[in-house]
Amino acid sequence: MTYRKKKSRLEPPRDIYESVPTVDPEEMSFAMQLFQAALRMKMPSDSPEKKGIEVGDAAIAADLIESLPSPLREQFLVRDTRIAPKDTPLNRAAFAILDHYKDDPQQHAFMSRATSYYFFVNDLGNAAFDLNGPLAKWLKPSEDDGVILLHPAIFHALAIVPATKCGFQRQVFLDTLEHVTAEHYGDTEPEMP
Repeated sequence: MTYRKKKSRLEPPRDIYESVPTVDPEEMSFAMQLFQAALRMKMPSDSPEKKGIEVGDAAIAADLIESLPSPLREQFLVRDTRIAPKDTPLNRAAFAILDHYKDDPQQHAFMSRATSYYFFVNDLGNAAFDLNGPLAKWLKPSEDDGVILLHPAIFHALAIVPATKCGFQRQVFLDTLEHVTAEHYGDTEPEMP
């Protein structure tokens, strides 16, 4: 990643707006299961703060973090002379995917799509898992308290929806989900993520 100086302030590279390649839907389903397990801290993982990018200067590292968009900026901190991700459930989940797919050329596509879905669900708020909300027909309450089963069409749509490293558009995802459901799943019962 390269950064350009602009009016004494660094800005992120423009490649964050490039499209993210599609991935195999079954593999996306597995990646989301891995993501969810790490997010809920149901699997062992190292602190993401041990990772990071060596910058060589704490002030430059702080400037680079400050130049990021707000939701992204909040996920990083300066550790000595490097930029390190904070030890949050989201970062543990993202690194679970990055670590698992470390030799896979689609590593960043899986991570981008999983984190995009995370932000999509957070943007929906309580409506995300409301049985009357926009995802209602793809959700099913489980016998386990507090667990909602997700229809496999969600993972399929997530694998193929047009996306950039910054995410995907809400309505485009919902339209893709409708199309995938009609074309591939019909009345398939939801399954565990």
